[in-house]
Amino acid sequence: MAGGSSTGQKSFLKNMSWILIGNIIHAVCSFLINILLARVLTTNDNGLINYASSWIAFYNAIAMFGINSVINKYTTDDVNTSNSFLSTAIVFRLLSGAIGCALVVGTVAFVNPSEKDVLMVSAIQSLAIVFAAGDTLVYWFRFKKEANIVAGLRMIAFFCSAIVKMFALIVARNIYLYTAGVVLESLLFSILLVMKYRKAYVSHVVFKIEKLKQILSSSYPFVFSAILATIYG
Repeated sequence: MAGGSSTGQKSFLKNMSWILIGNIIHAVCSFLINILLARVLTTNDNGLINYASSWIAFYNAIAMFGINSVINKYTTDDVNTSNSFLSTAIVFRLLSGAIGCALVVGTVAFVNPSEKDVLMVSAIQSLAIVFAAGDTLVYWFRFKKEANIVAGLRMIAFFCSAIVKMFALIVARNIYLYTAGVVLESLLFSILLVMKYRKAYVSHVVFKIEKLKQILSSSYPFVFSAILATIYG
């Protein structure tokens, strides 16, 4: 009993360490890359990106519907049961993300009817709301004490995105391509997570209305706190 408890504690601490290390490395690298890119971006480009990001953050808080705050509640050692909840959550986030994209584009077009660049940057960047759906699987890998996998995949996605962003600004000097590079990180991270999950655990996708109702019954209170936090930020 004592040996099992000690092993479990070590495994937990190792998993938490990887979560912490992964977050720190990502934050530091993002900071350094942003410093470099800030020297290249014009004031107008910075304004465009930050303006679009504000609307996207707002609608993303709604599109997520607090699911990532409660998905651990429905994650168990039974892979098939967990998969039914995870798959359902991801499919729902894809659908809500698509609606979120449409709302971002519609809002920006209404508020800035004659600003083509603002609309294009917002439209491209809003795709991150959809592409981020796969990050729900982060909680599965953490549950399985495989946070090292998440950290590794996130850094791969980050560096690929950074290369595209630097090329877009330093070589191509194209703000649209830069924005696509921003979105690439979410897309690539989700793809890598899904590929790893399908290979190691379950390959089929299950969507069940009853599972969705269970998730939403727990998650909806988190929507309001997320929206308020976004507005405050």
